[in-house]
Amino acid sequence: KQWYQRRVRANAAGRIAVISNNKTVEVFASDNKERLACIQAVKRPTSVQLTKSHVVISDKSGDCYSYALPDLSESKYLLGHVSVILDTVVTPDERFLVTCDRDEKVRVSHYPNSYNIAGYLLGHTEYVHQILQLTDNTLISLGGDRKLIYWDLTTYQPLQTLPSQHGDYISISYSAPYLIACTARHITVYKQAGNALAQVSEETLEHTLVAVAASLQRL
Repeated sequence: KQWYQRRVRANAAGRIAVISNNKTVEVFASDNKERLACIQAVKRPTSVQLTKSHVVISDKSGDCYSYALPDLSESKYLLGHVSVILDTVVTPDERFLVTCDRDEKVRVSHYPNSYNIAGYLLGHTEYVHQILQLTDNTLISLGGDRKLIYWDLTTYQPLQTLPSQHGDYISISYSAPYLIACTARHITVYKQAGNALAQVSEETLEHTLVAVAASLQRL
């Protein structure tokens, strides 16, 4: 079985959700890795998120669904985009579902009644392939336009735009207060300070990166 890069999510309730190339959606216990549920999605999943009570997935047709834990037997259609949804975020308070797609858009919808759109984050000129919430009111988006945009979720306006000087952004990770962004052979570390991200270090690597993840102490 081939797993998606960056398509594993965990929650505080001790569950891990995984999506795979063969349309499988699985839930595991994080302590003993026991598989708790497994279903086949109708379309190939493109992203996965975990809330306290549901698994939220998007698929290649541009639709988003939620599946009730623990057995995923109950599903609900949440929203749809015209183009493929590439990433999703459910806010920690579970009030909003943020989605991004191939058409330059980041949409903020109410959750779980996601037909009600709260607003859009408009600033990219190419597809948006990753979004990451930093705090209750801030979010980062990565686009194919080589831009990293730092957003205010209360106003839907950009606080800061950081264009890449080293090719396309591939992945981002956050371990408060540090944001780590990588391109194919370059890692940059920023420190979050209120409404700004300040660069604190950067490193050029000899090998090619595909993703980045940070813990409290290590990259």
